[in-house]
Formats: sequence, C-alpha cells, structure tokens
Amino acid sequence: MRGPRALITAAVALLASVPAFGDEKAAAPSVAGAIEKLASPRFAVREQAARELIAVGQPALKPLAELLNSSDEEVRNRATNVIRLIERRIENDAILRAPKLRLQYDAKPLDEAVADLNKKTGLALVLDPKVGNTKRPITLDTGEVAYWEAVEKFLTAAGP
Repeated sequence: MRGPRALITAAVALLASVPAFGDEKAAAPSVAGAIEKLASPRFAVREQAARELIAVGQPALKPLAELLNSSDEEVRNRATNVIRLIERRIENDAILRAPKLRLQYDAKPLDEAVADLNKKTGLALVLDPKVGNTKRPITLDTGEVAYWEAVEKFLTAAGP
C-alpha cells in the first residue's frame, strides 16, 4: 500500500509532465480508451493514460468520477488524483483569464476619464500635478479587450 507522500509525488510528476490543454472536443473520443488503461497491469500504460486524461481536461471529469467507486484501489487513487489535477488546472485557467473591459471616451476631460477608469477597474490611478492641463480632452475606444490591454491603451491615449 502506498503512503500519502507517494501519491503526492506521483501527482506532482503527472502535473509536470502534462502538456497544456489541447482541443478538448477532438480528444474526447480517446477518454474511454484512457479510462480503460488506468486499470492496466503496466505502470507505464497507467501513467500515459493519466496524462492523456489530464490533457483532455473537463470532458474527462464525468467518466473519471464514475471510477471513484471502483473496487480497484489503484484505479480509485488514480482517478482521484487526475480529477484533482484537472480541476486545479481549470481553476488556474479561470484565474489567469483576464476579464474583458471596454473604455470609451469622446473628448472627455482627462481627470474625469481617470476617475472613470478607476471606478471601472478598481485601480487607484492619480494624475501627477506635473501633467499640466488635467482638463484636456481624451478620445478613446478600446473595444472589448483584456483588462490590462484596455488600461495600456488608456495610458497611451492619455499621453505624457
């Protein structure tokens, strides 16, 4: 029987060796085959199957969840670890995905535009007194872009 340390080591090794999520729809048909391979008597085959399932991502979660009641302890442990790794990757992707933002100003005074930007983004930008005319107009339409891209476009349009 394996201890918790061995399971953690195996999970870390699996995560490190997994490529980025691929085309999940194209990979979904391979889920059934990979699920079967989790019960293989060969360690290398089980490891490869786990990597394939992790690469598939979310579509593999439901079939993996069905394995949590398996009578085979190895299959249950592998399914548990693969589910955790897939869920962790999904959570990380959601955190890293930048929210979308659109900034649209038509000859709006700079100080008002900065206040609006702060309100929309939660930033606390302050105009430097050396800016000069804080009432100079700014015209900008970023379109629906990633949060940081919108802020960068604003700063470029606001100028020095």
